[in-house]
Amino acid sequence: MGVRTRLALAATSALTCASIVLGFGFGSAGVSVPPAEARVDARRVTVQFFTALDHSRWGRACALLAQQFFEDNHVPDVRHCVVGLRIGMSGWAVKFRIGKIVATGDGAVVHAVVDGAPGTVRLVREHGRLLVVQLRAS
Repeated sequence: MGVRTRLALAATSALTCASIVLGFGFGSAGVSVPPAEARVDARRVTVQFFTALDHSRWGRACALLAQQFFEDNHVPDVRHCVVGLRIGMSGWAVKFRIGKIVATGDGAVVHAVVDGAPGTVRLVREHGRLLVVQLRAS
């Protein structure tokens, strides 16, 4: 694979990841958990995700994304996700506040304000744990 092709892939991944993270999207789920437990899990995962972005922990942020996120946003793998976030978000501070959380046993929608803009984070259960599947600005 040539340098131009690699740069094009990196740029595509960067734009996709940055636009998704900063511009927000949704997906599907699996196993049931009581809603109260799902709310606690959803808050924890969402805080971990935004904290990872704020502290430039790209690998950690990508590890909290559901497989469906990668498929829906045409991100080939975690390596491309990391490169995309590194290029697209370096130097950005991510300030957030968690609001209302609506949870079912197999997923949740977390209402949050990120960098002053309201939006939602949708999480789904994959392999027994909640992961971010979509971000959406309101």
